[in-house]
Amino acid sequence: MSAPAAQALAYALEIGAVETVDARRWADAQISVSEAPSDELLALATERNLADAVSLLHKLGNHATGNEVGKLVYKWMLQAIRRGFLSHERAADAIVRLARDSSAPSPDAESQSWHFDDAFYLARQEIYGTEAGVCAEVEDHLERFAA
Repeated sequence: MSAPAAQALAYALEIGAVETVDARRWADAQISVSEAPSDELLALATERNLADAVSLLHKLGNHATGNEVGKLVYKWMLQAIRRGFLSHERAADAIVRLARDSSAPSPDAESQSWHFDDAFYLARQEIYGTEAGVCAEVEDHLERFAA
């Protein structure tokens, strides 16, 4: 089991890019290849409560940070946006959060992430850009740096 993968799944679950069923499937896959799965992994395999699943994933991920975490979260966010499950604005907030948590996919992604901190606000105030333009920028950013 990969701690960065568990931590990335915790972020994705918190953001709304995946659902608890996805966490249960991930746990099932980890259990199937483990000789002695942890109690947390076994509990996650049947967990239906979002907050408890996130907590278990954070424990399994040992609050890992780093590029691998960010790349996986970016991938899940991009998929969720394309399926219509995640708003661009929520993804923009998550991009900034990952940078703050030292989990951006790369130094370039981190430096570019700060653009999204107030991008939607500025577009709505007609100060800089348009909402459609910011949405396109969010997708471009995620595509560029996703796993």
